[in-house]
Amino acid sequence: PMDSYEMSDREESTDGESDDDSHASHKPRKHVPAWATGAALRQALHKQADVDPIRYFDMTASSCDLGHIFKISGKAFKKRTSSANWTEDLTTYNERQKYRVEMGFTPPK
Repeated sequence: PMDSYEMSDREESTDGESDDDSHASHKPRKHVPAWATGAALRQALHKQADVDPIRYFDMTASSCDLGHIFKISGKAFKKRTSSANWTEDLTTYNERQKYRVEMGFTPPK
């Protein structure tokens, strides 16, 4: 079996950051898999450092289809409100191109 990290709801977060640190000390720490620590993590991050995110992410998407991502059909997800509208957060074509040049993914023009 794959050693994985159990995701929690935001309210149940155990990352140690809390508005009230007195409650954080009472929460149990979650298991962190070996691949997410030490040398294994540094190696994975080093491999990703030179990868153009455009290869994996649609930088022009104004939202995402959670049903497609999680392979669930029907109305499994609650209707989203303004948090599902990413239109104002999108980067422009020029911002994306500038980033790609600065990161060395594309030669300057």
